[in-house]
Amino acid sequence: MSEEKRDYPEWLDRELFSDLDGSAPETDAAPAPDQGVTAPEEAATDTGKKKPAAEEDAAAEKPVKKKKKPVAEEEKTAPEKTSAKKKKKAAADETAAADAPVKKKKKSAEGKAAPAEATAEEKAEANKKAAKRKKAGKAARRGLIALIVIVALAIILCGGAVVGGYLITNSPTNLPNVYIGEVYVGGMTQEQTVKALEDAKWEEKAGGTLTVTLPEGVSFDLDYLTAGLVLKNEDAAAQAYAYGHSDDWMQNLITYIGDLLSPKDLSHAELTVDEKYIADKVNKAVDEFDEVTKGEIYTVDQDRSMLVMVKGAGQITLDRKAIAARVREALLAGEKKLNWTEIQTGEIVKPDFAAIAAEHTKEVANAYYDPEKDEIIPEVKGMEVDVAKAEAQWEAAAVMETIEIPIKMIDPEITAEKLKEVMFHDKLGDCMTYLWGSTANRISNIRLACSRFNDMVMQPGDSFSYNEVVGERTAEAGFLPAPTYNGTAHEMGLGGGICQVSSTLYNAVQYANLKVNERVCHTMLVGYLDAGLDATVDWPSTNFVFTNDRSYPIKLKAWVDDSGRQLTIEIWGTDEDGAVVDIIHGSYAAYDEEYREKYDLDVQVGYGAWNYRRITYPDGRVVETDKVYSYYHIPEDEIKWPAIPDDDDDEPAPTVVSTPTPSTPDPTPTPPPATPDPTPEPTPAPTPEQEPEPDPEPDPEPGGGDAGGEGGEG
Repeated sequence: MSEEKRDYPEWLDRELFSDLDGSAPETDAAPAPDQGVTAPEEAATDTGKKKPAAEEDAAAEKPVKKKKKPVAEEEKTAPEKTSAKKKKKAAADETAAADAPVKKKKKSAEGKAAPAEATAEEKAEANKKAAKRKKAGKAARRGLIALIVIVALAIILCGGAVVGGYLITNSPTNLPNVYIGEVYVGGMTQEQTVKALEDAKWEEKAGGTLTVTLPEGVSFDLDYLTAGLVLKNEDAAAQAYAYGHSDDWMQNLITYIGDLLSPKDLSHAELTVDEKYIADKVNKAVDEFDEVTKGEIYTVDQDRSMLVMVKGAGQITLDRKAIAARVREALLAGEKKLNWTEIQTGEIVKPDFAAIAAEHTKEVANAYYDPEKDEIIPEVKGMEVDVAKAEAQWEAAAVMETIEIPIKMIDPEITAEKLKEVMFHDKLGDCMTYLWGSTANRISNIRLACSRFNDMVMQPGDSFSYNEVVGERTAEAGFLPAPTYNGTAHEMGLGGGICQVSSTLYNAVQYANLKVNERVCHTMLVGYLDAGLDATVDWPSTNFVFTNDRSYPIKLKAWVDDSGRQLTIEIWGTDEDGAVVDIIHGSYAAYDEEYREKYDLDVQVGYGAWNYRRITYPDGRVVETDKVYSYYHIPEDEIKWPAIPDDDDDEPAPTVVSTPTPSTPDPTPTPPPATPDPTPEPTPAPTPEQEPEPDPEPDPEPGGGDAGGEGGEG
């Protein structure tokens, strides 16, 4: 067969056509170093044609270059070397090696003799090599197809990745498998995420506080949400959406794939600690600690009667920066409690316990009612601090040790709570007198006097002075002319009638069992009260004074009824003991002693009277007060002087001496006459409690004796 010209490498010819006829096409092989004849020469010998030597040389060189070039190109175009290609190359090398001896024989035979016929072994070997070449060609084709498929798939995958990354980047929902804490928010929009967090109360559950305790019980709380370590619902929703939605679509695609493989919790992602919030909290707490350790703050535990303080005046400080740094660590670690115990100490100076004791020593004070403010002023507990004991405790204590100094607490007898319950709750005493026969001016004066102390409140220990409270009786003050007593005579005067007010008040005071400091009877009997039960006043000397010696305030009520016929005075307060007061009183006739001794004649010149209180307690005890005596003159023109015997030249002047004598009756209250003048002779009524009286003169103690001044304004 004649040689044809090829436009493709020889190796490709072998690969593509070796399996068509069962053998590889003939190829030009490079001559062995000891060969003088090339493959073209052999081909020419076979065809019976002879080529020139130059052409033979050119033909001999050309196949050599073509053989080497395909190997180089194959290495460049097939970077991935498979085992099939390696086997193909090995088969080609074996074929070339097998052809070389044959060609040598042909060439040597050409120079000497005709080529010999191939032996059976040589043909078998040649067929074997041809089969190997065919198998290698099939493997090469399969590798090429696989390469084409891989490239196509790569192109498809790249395109899909670009599309997928674009869709993920522009998706309006969160990536799948995303959580915020325990709340699943995968595939939700931001609005849906916020609602899911609100429904789950995520802020409340994820928040909480860190409690930091410094020495001496100073503590403060930090809120995780305020500190920036817990996202608010809106911020958490925004962060959940930002995950996997950056501007880098490739990164978003990678994030998406990773998110499919494992869930993602974004509750603590991208948190920023609020350093200023921490610093402010720490500074405030350390300032409080400094106050405590400097001894400028003392706590009084009244329940335990203790003055609580800390030994640490001087250079006791805390490291603010170190505390803030530790607090930050605790917040990031999610801790709930932190105790800080490190302190820095300097010189310790002993406090001025005398000044402390003075500051915390108080006088005990009862609660009281302020009538001007119409409110109860709270009680004050008494406090006393033992300075020597306090100093000894301080010396024995260690630095930063809490010292509890005992305080002597003195409880008041009356507290605001107790006073509110009982104040003005009980009517302690009252008295009512009639105004029959009183003129309009007299009734007006009585109303005016009542108005000066109606609703008046007296604190425990307060004294009531009638003249001070009612004031001087003048026209400018509103008092009108009315009948008054002037000794044993009647006359008109400003303020006439106000003695009935003082007398009625005196009886109410007696029944209220209050202390009477000063009381004077009238010079003559009055018609609105029994003898011995009145109390006259006269500006400015004669006065009526009493004291609230009870434990609670009292209130005075005084008024004249609308008809103007009766005067009522009541005393309201707190019935502390449940005692019942009875006023025991009596009267007797007073005689002129000179007439009795010299003439053996009884000339009545007045009346004597006495009274005392009988107090009966719930337990049966009975207490009687001292008697109070009174003396009343009979008007001069009403005294019945007997005739003097003729043998007495000198008529003695009448001398009134009060001599108490037994008198069985008590005056029976009778309606007074139309005028304020008393009846000359009161009608006696028996009094069971009356006792015979000896002859000594009446007791001149306060509240007894005869009337002073001008006889009163009653």
